[in-house]
Amino acid sequence: MTKSNSLRLFIAMFVLSALCLTVVGAAFADAAFLPVNNLAVKKVVPATQVRVQKPVTLLTDVSPSPTPKAGPGFDPGDIYHPPIIPTAITIDSPILPDIDHGPFDGDCLPIGPIDHLVIRLPESMPSTIPAGRTHFSIGVYAYNADNCSLGLQDADWNFSGTGSVMINEYLQSGVAHLVSIKGVRAGSVVVQASMIVNVSGTNRTVSATVPLTVRPSDAYVIDLTAEPATGAVLVGNELTLTATVYDQFNNTIDGLRVYFDSTNFVFTETGTNSTSAPTVNGSIALHMNSTAPGYAVVTAYLDRPIGGTSCHFVGDFPSGRISCIPVDEIRSPRIHLPANFTDDYNPVYSDNVTVWIINGQPTSLVLTANPASIEADGVSNSTITATILDSYGNPTFAVINFSTTAGTLSDDSVLAGFFDNGTAQVNLTASLDVVDAVVTAIAYWPSTNFTPVTAQITVPFTAGPAASLDLNLSTHDTFQGDPVDVHIAVEDARGHVVTDGTIVAFCATPEGGAEACANYTTTNGTVDFVFTWPDPVRVTVNATSGAATDGDSVVFRVLPPAYLLIDAVSPVTIGQQSLVTATLLNRNYLPVPDGAIIEFTVLAGNGLLSAPAATTVGGAAQVNLTSDESGYVTVGASWNSTLFNTTQVLFVGEPAHIVLTADNYAPVAGQQIVLTANVTDENGYPAAAGTVVDFVAPASVVFTNASMPTADGIALTNASSTVAGTYVITAIVGGLQANVTITVSPAAPAQITITPTGVTLRAGESQQFNAVVSDAYGNVVSVPVSWSTGALGSINASGYFTAIRAGNETVSAAVGPVFNSTNVTIQPGRLASLEVTALPTSIQVGGANSTITITGRDSNGYLVDEALNVSLDSSLGTLSTNQVTLASGTATATLTSGTTVGNATVAAVSGAVLGLATVEFVHGPAAQINATALPSLVSPNGVSIISARVTDAFGNPIQGQLVLFAITASPTNASLSAANASTDSLGQAITALTTGSAEGFYNVSATVNGTSLTANVSVEVQRGIGTIAGYVKNFYGVGVANATVNVNGTNVTT
Repeated sequence: MTKSNSLRLFIAMFVLSALCLTVVGAAFADAAFLPVNNLAVKKVVPATQVRVQKPVTLLTDVSPSPTPKAGPGFDPGDIYHPPIIPTAITIDSPILPDIDHGPFDGDCLPIGPIDHLVIRLPESMPSTIPAGRTHFSIGVYAYNADNCSLGLQDADWNFSGTGSVMINEYLQSGVAHLVSIKGVRAGSVVVQASMIVNVSGTNRTVSATVPLTVRPSDAYVIDLTAEPATGAVLVGNELTLTATVYDQFNNTIDGLRVYFDSTNFVFTETGTNSTSAPTVNGSIALHMNSTAPGYAVVTAYLDRPIGGTSCHFVGDFPSGRISCIPVDEIRSPRIHLPANFTDDYNPVYSDNVTVWIINGQPTSLVLTANPASIEADGVSNSTITATILDSYGNPTFAVINFSTTAGTLSDDSVLAGFFDNGTAQVNLTASLDVVDAVVTAIAYWPSTNFTPVTAQITVPFTAGPAASLDLNLSTHDTFQGDPVDVHIAVEDARGHVVTDGTIVAFCATPEGGAEACANYTTTNGTVDFVFTWPDPVRVTVNATSGAATDGDSVVFRVLPPAYLLIDAVSPVTIGQQSLVTATLLNRNYLPVPDGAIIEFTVLAGNGLLSAPAATTVGGAAQVNLTSDESGYVTVGASWNSTLFNTTQVLFVGEPAHIVLTADNYAPVAGQQIVLTANVTDENGYPAAAGTVVDFVAPASVVFTNASMPTADGIALTNASSTVAGTYVITAIVGGLQANVTITVSPAAPAQITITPTGVTLRAGESQQFNAVVSDAYGNVVSVPVSWSTGALGSINASGYFTAIRAGNETVSAAVGPVFNSTNVTIQPGRLASLEVTALPTSIQVGGANSTITITGRDSNGYLVDEALNVSLDSSLGTLSTNQVTLASGTATATLTSGTTVGNATVAAVSGAVLGLATVEFVHGPAAQINATALPSLVSPNGVSIISARVTDAFGNPIQGQLVLFAITASPTNASLSAANASTDSLGQAITALTTGSAEGFYNVSATVNGTSLTANVSVEVQRGIGTIAGYVKNFYGVGVANATVNVNGTNVTT
């Protein structure tokens, strides 16, 4: 690689590396006032300020200090004390002495040494405080052993724990120190105040602790980072984006929703350019990838400021105040702060990074050359373009090294990048040799695990345009029509054979004739083909390709005779001439030039030539031959004593015999036959050529030619007839004739005629159909036919059709593929039966309805289709109509029940056709009950038959109804034979009442089960009464109700 190329490659790789990096936002600074854990300032209280009377124990746990008692002199205006103090007393003096000036309750003496300390917090200060929030007016108070307050003390403050706070001291009214506590690092914190007191020369430490929890404050900074840190990945790989939310003190904040926007790529989790999610452990991570390169600016931000203040101390100390906008914590307006206090709050609620999806590693390398081939002249160039793509088809970048097997390259190493669509170009300069240059490109990638990608392309170095041409002929003197081999060699100006496909124009010009040209293309720099000329002449040839040309000439001489043919007219009538022709041809079977002399000789037989020799015209020489007797005459012809041939001529007498034959004596209609007439003379020789034979037949026979001349005594013609029959055909020559008999049969079936047509039948009627089969010419063909029909009828093999049901039917006859049909209109059959049905078949009396359906059918069981009137009648009930008209074979009426139970017979009549149906009228529900006693007057301990009759609303008895019997009143004990009974067919239910011995009326009730229908009956008991009991039954042994029986002149009803 040249020095300049190396420098250029170095600069390109440097630029490429810069493109692969993203700028990551600078990390924000930590809070400026992070404290040091366990920071403590030790102070010693002079002995004059306190009196120590007993040992003091250092408190090391984190439990709250004991609750102090209130003493005199406490001013709640400056210090918040615990809310357990029942009454707060305000003293104007802000000075707090070392003893408690609170009210004296008789058991608290505010004197003595310090026994323990209590840290007092403001009421507004919770146990969990946010980082950055400052709580003021926090003091430590001393108490003696009696738990009496000794006032605010100046103590040493420190803290410990996983979190951290900032503790600042300030004077309270110039006497004692209060502190402010500001949360800093989130976590658990134990704040401790301690003092060293000197009692009788001995230092003791007393302390108090308070546990606090510091939580993160409001969002202050959002930090967005990318992994990898460069913010760049290859296509197809995943990029991780992490947003972390911090407060002002670098504490991470959970549960805040972070919003993300991307200007280009989508997030893997949602498939969109925008999304949001809450922080977990202070952060949220999203991912993105792409199969297409590019870059995107990704922004993470909070929806709105979560809180935060900008606080400044305003005014002169100590009467100034703190101004916070917005105010996000409770502060007393009497807080005392240094005059230079400030707590600036400058939050950053969004962050962004620029991420790159960089073209992937090269996976394919494609080479192209423009032009695809160049001339081997040492100066022509072809631009070689290498296109490098990653696995997703994106143009990518790589260092591409080029090499070639021929010619020279303008550069051997080039950088391809995605800004130039992944392409790199070099120029290939041709050498002076006609050769194929194989250019190889190898793509390298700055990665240790990358396998270089290789591609090759072939660029032919071709010859230049034709500059010289060499024309060579295989001969310059030959016979007409003989081939001449032509070889043409073409080279460029440097002696290279021209490229295949170079066009060479070849032209041939005969003397005195027109030029003829053809184009040929070179192969390996040459053209080879065969050239000839049909005529004897000198031909000048010329070959041209571009500016190169060459010429030559060929003499084509006349071809000598090679063949002698002889022919003559035969047979010929005696005394007539036979024309003898001798034809002289060269080897190409072409006539020789005029003027050749042919000699003729009679070699055998009795014949006479018109001349012994003749000169050729158009290659042929002719003489006439005659003879005065029948027989064969042999004639010979020769040329130049080198070519010889013979022929025979038959001389015959006048026709004496004729024979007629046919190749088929039984053709079918329309079929042609060949008729052959053989005419001979008296010696049996064929008739003279051209003897005319006439053919005669009936008019229905058609000849192709009715008159034909003989050839070798044979005359042929074709004959046919489209009409079946037997025909005699005659051949006539002069007074001679011969006959043949031909029988023409019908041709194949071509059509079928069915009779009768347009038949109309009623269902059940029949019709005989006939079929006549004929060929294409109308000749009747005697063959059986196959009959068929559809589902509306039937037909037998003889064509006898029977109609079954109404509709339009087709009757068909077929012979093989020949088919015909006729239509049959089938009218409905005549009514043969009426079917009457009822639905339902059982209805209650009192106006219930049953639908009566009347269906009319013919003898085949099919619905009749004519409008027939049907009369209706019923033995019970009422019909909605007494006449219906069948429509499509059916009609309906309604039967309404009356009040009488029984079977209603519905009759339908049309003409002599009757149909019946039965509808049962059944009783309605129980509507009334009647009870009787027989006898109604009995002697003591007598028996009376109690009968209850249940009927419907129309008085029809109800069978099977359960009746409940009960004795409703009796002078003494009585009994029933049955407490319930079912009614019989007369609607009666019976039980027997056996009375007691006491006289009086015995009442019995009969109730229809499940209803309120009840009937009552009384039986009177008198002494001295005789009883006659009997039953009235019908023929079937069933008791009869309401029957009147005369007993000794007294009528009794059952």
